[in-house]
Parts: sequence; structure tokens; C-alpha cells
Amino acid sequence: MRALVAFLLLGAAVLADDAAPSDPLKLAEQLASSDVRMRRDAAYFLEKLGPKAKPALPALIKGLDDPDKQVWSNSVAAIAGLGPDAAEAIPALLDDLNSKTSRASQRQNERDQAAFRTSYALTRIGPAAIAPLIEALRSDDTMLRAGAAKALGGMGPAAKDALPALLENLGHGDAVVTREVADALGAIGATAKPKIVEALAWKESRQRSTAALALAAMGKTAADTAPALLAQLEQETDSAVRISLLTALPRIGAEPAAFVPKLIDGLKDDTEANRHAAINGLLSARTAQKQIVTALTALLRDPNPVLSERAAYVLGRLGEASAPAVPAMVELALKQTPPAPSYLEALVQIGEPAIAPMLASVEKAAPSTLTREHWAVQCLAQMGGVAAVPVARSLTHQSANVRLLAVRALAELGPDAESSAAALMERLDDADLRVRGTALVALAAVGTPIKTLQPRLETAFKDNAPAIRGAAVEAALRLGNEGKVFQPAVAAALKDKDPLVRQAALGALGPDSADAVPSLIEMLRDAVMRPGAIDALGRIGPAAKPAAAALGEIVAGKARDERLHALQALAKIGPAAQEAQTVIATARQDAEPAMRTAAITASVQVTPDNAERIAILTAGLEDGDIMVRRASAELVGKLGDKGVEAAPKLVAMIEVESDREFVLTALDQLPPRNVGLFTGLLAHARRDVRILACQKLGRMGRTAREAIPALEKMTGEQDEELSRAARRALRTVNPR
Repeated sequence: MRALVAFLLLGAAVLADDAAPSDPLKLAEQLASSDVRMRRDAAYFLEKLGPKAKPALPALIKGLDDPDKQVWSNSVAAIAGLGPDAAEAIPALLDDLNSKTSRASQRQNERDQAAFRTSYALTRIGPAAIAPLIEALRSDDTMLRAGAAKALGGMGPAAKDALPALLENLGHGDAVVTREVADALGAIGATAKPKIVEALAWKESRQRSTAALALAAMGKTAADTAPALLAQLEQETDSAVRISLLTALPRIGAEPAAFVPKLIDGLKDDTEANRHAAINGLLSARTAQKQIVTALTALLRDPNPVLSERAAYVLGRLGEASAPAVPAMVELALKQTPPAPSYLEALVQIGEPAIAPMLASVEKAAPSTLTREHWAVQCLAQMGGVAAVPVARSLTHQSANVRLLAVRALAELGPDAESSAAALMERLDDADLRVRGTALVALAAVGTPIKTLQPRLETAFKDNAPAIRGAAVEAALRLGNEGKVFQPAVAAALKDKDPLVRQAALGALGPDSADAVPSLIEMLRDAVMRPGAIDALGRIGPAAKPAAAALGEIVAGKARDERLHALQALAKIGPAAQEAQTVIATARQDAEPAMRTAAITASVQVTPDNAERIAILTAGLEDGDIMVRRASAELVGKLGDKGVEAAPKLVAMIEVESDREFVLTALDQLPPRNVGLFTGLLAHARRDVRILACQKLGRMGRTAREAIPALEKMTGEQDEELSRAARRALRTVNPR
């Protein structure tokens, strides 16, 4: 029965659509109805009539006052559909743009959408609207000015008569107005170009900045203005104008030889906003990628590591286009221990072109360094499945080092490298012992069926070579639940005659290995086994509580690395390790920053009292070493709700250049609570601080209403990202 009713209703709807009202005068009458549903239908059908709706224009103009969004929206669309025949609606449409009129104030929640639709309707009306729009450009209402500029921009070259009025607005204080003016001038095109070039040298910085953005909006049709842009860049001292000039040069299609060096200079700039603009320019100039990569490769070799890492960042963002820079980046990675993260991240982003050079780079490396922690292994693992096939091709390389690195990388890729299983099986007979053992681990990691792998593992556990027996233990671990069948063999490996095998067995222990704790406490007395036993206790976690005292003794000892590892293990054991609190507190006063960092981390994890945590972290934030301060800030961020009390201390640290980045990261992680704290940051000199403040205030919603004046003022910023951040915050702080 329900299906029949639905069918009949569907049929009625189709018939109703086929018989849609087509008399504009009748629809005009319906548009005045007190029934909102009838008004919605009338406005909808008038929009569908297009130019035939002309007789209903007076009613549609009244529809612009309708409080219902659908009625208003369709009325605007219907007026736009009339084109030049809707000239009578121009005054009403301009009123709709004016934020001070009653009809505009009814729609504050949809201001941007309303401005777009209304401006489009004025654009469609065309020439008759130009004179009123020119007048609107001189209004004291910013929304009206911005909407007028948008409407004129939509007309393109036909709006050339508005050029003087648009130029008058180049230096307007509202960022939305100047953005629309720049777009409008760009749309007018060739006629506007000479005047805009003149404006590049005008007195006010806003005028110069908007002029540059107007040329950028013209795109390649403004290519002949490159000399003027470059000349202005040479003498420009204002940061915001330099940003606009750097933005414009790539967009107009200037000769790469002329603008790429300028963008590289911008990348070197100490001002964050200038660097940001230079990076955007380098990334957007697709036709100049060859020259950009060459220039960035040269910057990679700069002795200043900061500049070198900035170059790496941009090269990574360019992806495969940066392939020519890979050898230089690999060379730099080889010279550092460990390599700077920026180089590794860039290699990962470049992807496949970086794989062969990374593998080849280890041919002369010491075999003992080619562990799963090796930087090249980690890079290849982060690339994911895309690396599997290219890496597998190196399994037959003549260098055992390359084969070993390839096998390790495939093991880290895990199931993403499932297709390499057959090639890995062949490596079980490799001439190199290390490759054979690691291939066994890789086969387990990529998901080789247990029935295929089990005979090989059973043999490997009995192999004469300790390296193979140790690999069998690791492979069993990689098998997860399927590897439980080998638990007796793994347990026996803890007593293997070879320490390497015992170390491998230690690596197999985890949270479910509480029964191994007594044996591990005994191993702490063996200097060879001690490091592995400490790490194993940490992995076991709270269940390793009986070992807390013994680990505390190691922390109080003199062996640096063992002390660090013991502190890390105690941190993982957590509150169950309270027995070691006193010795951990002593380690917080150690002369070495790394030791203080590890001790602070352990204290925060072990103590159950949050006030004590905050006191410990506050002291860490005041430490004289940046590493300790960074780690303390990260811990505050990870505490979430429990770290809020440390927010004022973090805010005070923002002024320290070296600390600012990690402090902002920590603040971003904390739940927003203190309105005054973040409202104060809206006036900070740095844009990243102000943007963060907007984001935090926005998350507070209505509770941050005291920040409304400061946010509203910030919406007038020339920097569009700052203005946008403020507008987004206002949507939640001051919903209307």
C-alpha cells in the first residue's frame, strides 16, 4: 500500500512539474501571499521562467525584502535571469549590499552568500548598473563597496568607466574591499593596466600592494608588466607590498630568470610573511619548475642549515619535479647523524625518483648501521606501497648492503609489500647471512601465509648461525597471533648461548609478558643483556612494577645511556613505578639536558598528582636548555585538559624566538579556556600567533564574546589569511 501511495505521489509531482505555472503576473500575486510556502513556489517558478518573468519584476523587487531565505534567494536569481531588463531593480540590489540597511541586516548569517548573489545580479544587469556602482564605490559602507567592486569585476572590460573609482579604492582599509578591487581591475584588463602600473609607485603601501595583486589577477596578459614589478621589488621596503609583488610575478608568467632569484631571496628572508609568500610563489610557478629546482638545489648546499632546510621543504612540496635535487639531498643526509627531518620528509614527498639514489647511498656503509632505524629504511617505509615495487627490484643488486637495505625496507612496508613475497623467498638463499635472516623477517611482515613460512622458521630456530636464530625470533614476533605457535622457541631463545639471540628474544617481549619480569630483573645484572632488559621492561609497562627499584638503582648509577633508558622505562611503567620517584627527582637536576628531559618525562608519567606535574613542567619550561624547554612544552600539550594551568607560562614564552614554534604547537593542543589570554594575542606582531589566537577563540564560541571587538578589527587586515581567521572565529563567537 505504501509503495502504491509513493508511486501516486511521484506521478503527481511529475505532472505538477510538467504543468508548472507560467503566468508571471499570477506568480507575482502569489509572491505577495502570507503563506511562506506559496511565496517560495512563486519565486522558484519565476526564476525558472528566465527573461519571461519580466512582468513580475516589481514583485521580485519586493521579494528582496522577504525575511525567508529561499524567497529572497530565488527572487535575486530571477532578477539576475532578466539581465538588462532588470535595471529597475538596481537601487534595491544596492540596498541589499549595504550592511546598514534593514534588508541586509536580516541576513547577517549569510552575508558572504548574499553579497555574491546580489553582486552577480548587478553584473547581469550590465551597463545600466555601472554608474550606480561607481557611486557605491564611494560609499562609507565597506560591504557595499566590496559588492560594487565584485559586480563591476564580473562585467570585465565593459566596466572600464569604473577605473578611476576602483583606483581610488586601492588603499582602502578593509581587506575584503581591496581584494575585490584587485580582482575587478584584473578583470577589466588591458585598459586598466597602465594606471595599475603607475599605482605600483604610489605613496601608500596598501595602494602599491593592491596594484600588484590586480596585475596578478590579470595573469599572463600582464606579463609585460614584469619589469615594473621587479623594479618596485628592488626598492620596496614594506613587507606586505613585497608579499604582493612576490605573489604577482609568477602569476603573470614573468621570465623565470627574472623572478626565480627574487623568490629565492624571499625564501631567505627572516620575516615569516615574506617567506610564506615566496614559498607560495615557488610552488605556484609551474612553468618555471626547472629553474626553481636548480636554484633550490644550490640553496640546499648553503652552509647555513636553516636556509638549506627551507630549500628542502619547498623541494619536497614540489614532489617528483624535484628529482634532480635528490643526489644533493641524499649527500646531505649522509653527512648528518641523524639527518635533519626536513631532508627526509622531502625525500618521502619526492617519492619514486628518490628510491634508487637512497638505496645506492649505502653501498659503502658499515653493515652494522643498516638497521630498521636507518634513515633510508624509515624514508622508504613512509612512502608506503608506492615504494614496494621499486625497492623489490634492488633485491638482486650486486651490493649486499643494498640488498640488505631493500629487505629491511620491505619488512617495514609490511602488507604494502605483499607483492614482493616471491622475490623475498629467493633471498632466503642469499650469499649474505644478514640478507638471509632479514628476508625471513620481511616475509613474516609482508603477510606470507603461515603454512609457507612455518617450515622455514622451524629450521631457522635450529640454525647454527646466531643471526638466523635471532631473525627467527623477530619473524615470529612479526607474525602476531599466528606467531604464538613459536612461543616455546622464543622462550627458549631467552636462554640461548649467544647474546644476540637473547637480545632478539628480549625484543619479542611486550605488555603480555609479565611472567618474564623476574628473569628480566636478573638480566639487569648482566652488562651485556642490561640494555635490552631495560627496554623490555618498559614495553611490558605497568606489569613491570616489581622492577621499579632495580631500574631506580640504574638511574642513580653512572652509565649515561643505561640511565636514560631506565628513565624511559620508568615513564612507561607509570604510576606503578612510584617507588623510584625520589631518584627520578634527583635526575631532574642532572647537568646533562638529555638526562633532565628524560627525568621530567618520567616524573610526569609516574606522579599521580596533577599539581605536582604542572610544577615540574613549569620548572622545565624555565630550563636554560632549549631541548628541555621543548620537551616540557610537548608534555604540557599532551596533557590536554590537565595541562591548561600551564598556558599562561607558555604564552609568556612566545616572545622568545627560539621557543615560539614549539610553544605555539603546545598551546594549540590545549583546550581553549582563558579568553583574556588569547584575546591579548590578537595584537601580537606575528601572524602565526594571531591566527592561533583566532582559532582558539573560535573554539570557545559564545564564551569568548569579550574578544568580539578585537576580532572585528582584525577582519580589516590586508593580510587575507589573518582577515579570514578572524571572520571564521566571529562566526562561532558572535553568531547572528
